[in-house]
Amino acid sequence: MQSNGNPEFLLAWIQGGFGVGGDTLLCQYFDNAGTPQWSSATLVGNKQGGIIYVSTDNLDIFSNDNGATITFGLVPSGGNTYYSFNNIDNTGNLVYPLNSKSYSGGGYYYRTAPDHKNGFYVATATGGLGSHIFVGHFDEAGNSTISSPVDISTVAGGRGGDQWKVVCDNDTNAYVVWDSNSPGDVYIAKINPDGNLPWGGGGAKPICTVPGYKANPEVIISNDTISVIWNDPRLGAANYKVYMQKLDTAGNSLWTPDGILLSDLPSYNPYPKLVKVGTNVVATFTVGSKFRAQQIAPDSSILWQQNGIAVNISNLPFYDDYVLVPSLDGTVTAIWRENMENICASRIRPNGTLTNITNIQQGLLSVYPNPATDELNIILPATKNNEVRLSVFNSMGSLVKIISLNNSSDGHVVLNTSDLISGYYFIKLNGPDMNMTAHFCVVK
Repeated sequence: MQSNGNPEFLLAWIQGGFGVGGDTLLCQYFDNAGTPQWSSATLVGNKQGGIIYVSTDNLDIFSNDNGATITFGLVPSGGNTYYSFNNIDNTGNLVYPLNSKSYSGGGYYYRTAPDHKNGFYVATATGGLGSHIFVGHFDEAGNSTISSPVDISTVAGGRGGDQWKVVCDNDTNAYVVWDSNSPGDVYIAKINPDGNLPWGGGGAKPICTVPGYKANPEVIISNDTISVIWNDPRLGAANYKVYMQKLDTAGNSLWTPDGILLSDLPSYNPYPKLVKVGTNVVATFTVGSKFRAQQIAPDSSILWQQNGIAVNISNLPFYDDYVLVPSLDGTVTAIWRENMENICASRIRPNGTLTNITNIQQGLLSVYPNPATDELNIILPATKNNEVRLSVFNSMGSLVKIISLNNSSDGHVVLNTSDLISGYYFIKLNGPDMNMTAHFCVVK
C-alpha cells in the first residue's frame, strides 16, 4: 500500500493467549515515519461461535488496487484449519463481514500468491509425504473462480508430496512446485483462474528426473522466467547438494535438462532460497558449518567462487527461518534467526563481498509483557558493564527513548510505554563489549 509515492506499510498481528495463535487478528496502517494512519487498529478476524482460535498459519498480506488482502487461519473446535481472508481498504474498513470468507480446499496447510489482478491463488495440502495438493483461485470480488479445487498431484500421475510453493506470472497464471514422495522428483504445474492446466502430458512436469529423492524446492518468477532451486542427493550422495533450473512459462527447461550444480559440498539439508537481483538470481543455502550464497547469470554462468561465498561461518539460520531482501543497487540483505533467540544479518554486494555482518545477541535481554500497554519490564544481563544505555526505536528505525543505566540498576528496568503509540518497537542495549536487542509491541 502506498500513498503519494511515499513508502507506507500495513502491519497485521495476532494476539491473545493460545500456543499457536490467538483470539484476535488486528491490522494497522503506518506511514514511512512509523505513525499509525488509522485512529485504531482494525479487527480482521477473531474467535467467535465455533472458532476456538485464530491461527498464524498462512498469515500473509499482499496489496491490491483498493488496499490489501489479508489471509489467515480460523480453527474450529474439533476440526481442521479453515483458510480465511478479507480485504481492507485504504481507510481501514473491511470489505467483507468479519470471518465471512473461509475456504477448506482439502488440506490442513495453505500457501498463497497474488495473481497481480487483485485476486489470488491458494494451494493446500495435508503436509505429509505423498499428500495431495489442491489449488483454488479467488477473484477481485472475493469469489472462487474454480468450482472444485484442482488436485495437481493427481494430474501428475498421483505423485503427491510436500514442500509445495506457488508463484504467479503477470497473466494471472499460477505455477506450483513440490517434491513428490514417489519417485522423488521435483514437479511443477501451471494452472489458470478457470482451473485449467495448459501444459500437456497430464498438466505437470518433472524438473529433474535423475534418480534420488529431491526435496525442499523454492521458486521465484520474473519476466516470464521461472527459477527453481532444490536439494539433490545426486548419484547416491550421502547428503544433499544444491541444484537449480530455469524454465519458461511453457514449462521448457532453459538450461541443461537436469539443472546446474550450485554446491557439491555435502549438507544434511541446505534449505535453499532464491531472490531476483537485476537480471541475475542470488541463491543462499547452508552447507556444513557455513551459510553460503551464489549469484547466477541468465545463461546459467556462476558469478562467484565455486560452492558460493561464505556469508557467515559461525551463526547459521535455524532451518529455513531466514529472508532475503534485494536492493536496487544489487545488494542482498540476508536476515535470519540463528536459533530460538539470536537474530543475525549480513549484506552481500554484487561482487560477492560483504559490507557488514551483525550478530544480535537477543537471548540475554528479555522483556515482558509483550505486547505491552503502559509499561514494559526489561531484564538486563548479570554481566552488564558499568555504563550502558537502553535505546528504543520504532519500526522505521527512529529513536524514541533513551535510558542511561549504571551500577545502581539491579538488573530489572521498567520502561514507561504509556506515551508510545501502538506499533512495533526495538530495544537496543549498548555499552563496552555489549550489543544486545529485543523487540516488543505496544497495543492500546
